[in-house]
Amino acid sequence: MSDHLQHAALAAWLAETAPASLLVLDPDPATALPADFAARHPACQVLAGDARAPAALARADAAVLSHVLEHLDAATARALLARVRDQLCPACVVLVPLGADWPGHASHWQDTDLLALGLTLRARLRDDAGRPWALFEFAIARYKTVPDWLNARFWAHPERWRP
Repeated sequence: MSDHLQHAALAAWLAETAPASLLVLDPDPATALPADFAARHPACQVLAGDARAPAALARADAAVLSHVLEHLDAATARALLARVRDQLCPACVVLVPLGADWPGHASHWQDTDLLALGLTLRARLRDDAGRPWALFEFAIARYKTVPDWLNARFWAHPERWRP
């Protein structure tokens, strides 16, 4: 895939998120982030992690999972993603190839697989061969907003409610 497209999509997410610490899960963490990331975010502490050792991963403000899920079997990849999402990072972004046209990958992913894990599609990308990739994100702060009806105004006797 064109690193330029990948890095542009990641740069936009990183600018919005502005994490103080960033967990990077990628076979080559040095190339996972845009080249100017360190200059744009000098205070951000980057932590490289090993996806095959999820128990050893450190907590961070955000995480980037790139070129990882497709090299793990589906159950292990889902468990890794759930651990990062639920226990380690309140925000994460996942770059993953879509479809079954990927010989040699241990697992194949569809949009619905990642949507079912609570992620939101952020961008669709294509590699140099025209095969689809997607950038999904998760942010616990935006995952479940408080509905309008959940306030005293809609209760039968709001005057009885005491905070």
